[in-house]
Amino acid sequence: MKEITRSIVVFLCMFLILNNSEVLSWDDKVTHKEISRYAAENSAVKIAQDDYLKRLGFKKGLEETLQWETTTDRIKEWIAKGGELEDAGNKVDLLLKRARSYNHFHNPLKQWDQAGLNDYYLVTKPYPPFITKFSMTGESALLWAQDWNYQGKYTTLEGDQTWGKSKALYLKALTSKRDDERQAYFAQTFKGLGHQMHLLQDMAVPAHVRNDAHVIEAVDDWRVKNDLPVGDLHFETWSKKHADKINLFAATPVIPQIDLTKNPGVMGPIAKFYDTDQYTVYVAPRTSLSWGLSEYTNANFVSDDTIFTEQFNQDDRHHFPYPRYTDYNTCYERFDERYLPTNKMRKYWRKKQPCPGESVNHFVQVGPWFKYALTWDLQRLSIHLDEATNMDYAALLVPRAVGYSAALLDYFFRAKIRLVPDLNNEGWFLIRNDSDENMRGVFSLYYDDIYGDRNLLLRFPPGVMSIDAHGQSAPVTFTEPADIRERGKYMLVFQGTHGAESGAIAGSVVQDTLEITPPGRFAYAVLDGVATPLEFSEVKAKVRNTDPEKIIKKGALQAIIQFKKRDDEKNIYYARSAPVAINSLDAVTPAEYSFDFSADPVDISVNSVYLKVTFRGNIGAETDVVAAGSRDISEPTPIDVFNNMDKVCINGQWHAAGSQEAIALVDTNQDHRAEEYDVYGHSLRDIYLKLAPADDSQHASPTDHTLYIPSLAAGKLYRAYVLSEYGLSHSDYMTAVARDAGDMWTHTKAILKGNWAGSALRDQDEYHTKQAVCAQYQLAAPCIIRKYVTYFQFRGKSLWGAAGNIIDNPKYPPDSQCSWALLK
Repeated sequence: MKEITRSIVVFLCMFLILNNSEVLSWDDKVTHKEISRYAAENSAVKIAQDDYLKRLGFKKGLEETLQWETTTDRIKEWIAKGGELEDAGNKVDLLLKRARSYNHFHNPLKQWDQAGLNDYYLVTKPYPPFITKFSMTGESALLWAQDWNYQGKYTTLEGDQTWGKSKALYLKALTSKRDDERQAYFAQTFKGLGHQMHLLQDMAVPAHVRNDAHVIEAVDDWRVKNDLPVGDLHFETWSKKHADKINLFAATPVIPQIDLTKNPGVMGPIAKFYDTDQYTVYVAPRTSLSWGLSEYTNANFVSDDTIFTEQFNQDDRHHFPYPRYTDYNTCYERFDERYLPTNKMRKYWRKKQPCPGESVNHFVQVGPWFKYALTWDLQRLSIHLDEATNMDYAALLVPRAVGYSAALLDYFFRAKIRLVPDLNNEGWFLIRNDSDENMRGVFSLYYDDIYGDRNLLLRFPPGVMSIDAHGQSAPVTFTEPADIRERGKYMLVFQGTHGAESGAIAGSVVQDTLEITPPGRFAYAVLDGVATPLEFSEVKAKVRNTDPEKIIKKGALQAIIQFKKRDDEKNIYYARSAPVAINSLDAVTPAEYSFDFSADPVDISVNSVYLKVTFRGNIGAETDVVAAGSRDISEPTPIDVFNNMDKVCINGQWHAAGSQEAIALVDTNQDHRAEEYDVYGHSLRDIYLKLAPADDSQHASPTDHTLYIPSLAAGKLYRAYVLSEYGLSHSDYMTAVARDAGDMWTHTKAILKGNWAGSALRDQDEYHTKQAVCAQYQLAAPCIIRKYVTYFQFRGKSLWGAAGNIIDNPKYPPDSQCSWALLK
């Protein structure tokens, strides 16, 4: 709208404000929400782009739901909600000049403290003075985005939604105690970022960067809502009506390449997304992606009230050096085209090369009175924007609105920190800064206890730590808390200066990415009890990469056994295997590996055993990266087979098998032979033992077994040792062999003993929260109970009865009962 129109359109401003609440906004319910969704989909918070949300524990990425108060919604909808609510303010708020949208303008050619909206409209009144100015002013959007003091005054209109507030909410989301609190703060964080994205998106609207309050645009919207004839739609109303076109343009974002490594004075680096101070009245338009979005839009496009205003006085509110009519011969080409909404021919000017800046096919529409006007001031009144120009403007501006918004999100979540094992220093860790900027501040480690409450474990170290870009800290260590909910899972949090930004916040879930499961034989390690020395020198395990988006490539696996010694349970010890070279590690099917501990074997007397596997090599595009996994496995567990067949139970009494006494008790024909019942002693041969999961018991056989024992004499004990899961099942399969000369019985059929549920040794501290459990040990809940192994005595031997067998002769009669306790 031109200057003359201001005085003609009487009482228009009041009418518009009272009848439309979107006077100063690019449509918040359609355009901003859609652009924000597209930006989120093209940013680092989209798992397909990066894994930031996954590193925060959100496995579903933008589809993860968060609850705040009574509202539950997906992350991307919280972002979109913020994009909608940044325009908070009803008709009264607009009339009283307190709506947030007054602060959504930025003129890059002004000093920042003078770059906000400063426009007016003429309003008629029924009393003197009959015509007055309705001024419209606001703070620069660039400043408003970070001005917590000013935004805080909008207490009834969304309050403080600054960049700094989003960072403060993010810190609370990472560290708050209860899960419902953390969810609420995350929802508010993403909503706050939606507010921030809205402000930046407005820099892709020519009116917002050329001090044009564009109040007349509300007429379009009012007419559309009331199904009235509209005529040519203005830019933002056109965008709302043509959401399909906006979505089409938004699907191909243009990502900026702005240098954010230097802080622009007192403002944070994000100010450069708006304005880099490269475009001035002395600089020709450019399409550079290193410019702020307001600079690009201001230099290359016009708004309704600022078409070719380079000849206005320099102190005029709407004076802009570019785009300019004085470049007509170089920049503009006339052409006629049928205008589809009216099916009539119209004249357009095409902005083309070698004109500096952006080329636009339909740059302006020239009315029929242009050639008849006698002066430029009158000619200028015939130059307009219509739906054809809106389409071409949007095709160039919307992709940048999406790209700059996505880059803003990327910047918020740019920090990548990890806590990884120090492969040269067992029990110690390294904090890695995988981002492109140095970090200096406080690194803290939190954990969730068994109640789900988050607790601060420690800070590394107590004080400030500096880590260079793509560097790592000095080794750090900590003791895992007894009440941790999930072993090895923590939240690493950074607070400090990251690159040029002070007050930066970063977080990352620390957890295993390698999954360790039992090998085909179920036992991780097996040791023959007659071996010398009694030490485990080989471990087998299946290993899988649990993160399909981080493809593990060429590198080496190494197994580590962590343990304590019975004579020194305060310290933790480690044994390391030789590396195993691999070319890849599947994320679907685990692969079985054998790890050689012969150079660093593990004695059978240790306790509190954990098996760890580390990978070092190439993951995705990164080289020399570390991944790890751990599993709480059993202590060295004896697997006992006692051949008790030198004894036989007859009539409730134990007797020496094959003895004359035993034979006489069953020799009904008095021939001094026991052909009536086999009471002879027996050796065993071809003994097969099978360990399996507790919920998937499996029969031992010559082709499927964990242990094989060639033979076992009567009255003898065989013992092996294993490292396994705690819960297990076990079975055996063997053949009895005649021992005594008078034994006439044939023993050609193997004895299939079946399956038994059992367990391996657990010899370590256990954390309990139930008072009933703790009270058994005269402790109050929660409590730590030290679990010790209890063996039972059998014929002078200490046996672990939950994972082994005592093989007896058949009893006579079959229902006879004899107590093992009576044997010696």
